[in-house]
Amino acid sequence: MTRLTHQSLQQLRDDVSPFDETNPGFSSGWWGYAGLGRVQQRRQLYTFAEESGEEVARARLLTGETVYHPVSSKVLARHATAVERLEVHVEFRRRSHFNDGAAALQPPRRYGTKTLRQLEQLHPNSTLFAFAGGDQASEEARDALKFWHSTGWEFIPGPDGSRDAPLFVLWR
Repeated sequence: MTRLTHQSLQQLRDDVSPFDETNPGFSSGWWGYAGLGRVQQRRQLYTFAEESGEEVARARLLTGETVYHPVSSKVLARHATAVERLEVHVEFRRRSHFNDGAAALQPPRRYGTKTLRQLEQLHPNSTLFAFAGGDQASEEARDALKFWHSTGWEFIPGPDGSRDAPLFVLWR
């Protein structure tokens, strides 16, 4: 089983991303300085790599958040940690195992799940939550929704007929 190592990164300036922006396997709009926005003290940035050092996943979290129910707007938790972004390198995503003949011969590496489990360990005393999916018309959003459903976190659907992303919560 492949083990992942993580590294915590720090954004020091608004116009500089701590991530390798030349890595084509990640969405540049998410990880470039424009996607990160202004420096925030509560934001935590992580990169995850195989033992070989190859980067396979990235995460962006925001601590001290309040979780609201997507339908009733009732407060569900305070001082929680939002998983704002979680991305697995394009070559290692679940769907690549179905679309690429060579990749189909290899068992799934489950980098998304391994990354999430490490984040859970890094934040043992915080309720974690994520909004997943977004526009369900896109294949990427449907894949994200399948992933979040597989995590074991509680699923809280958005309003009926809404295009709002559903909420997933790990209560602590």
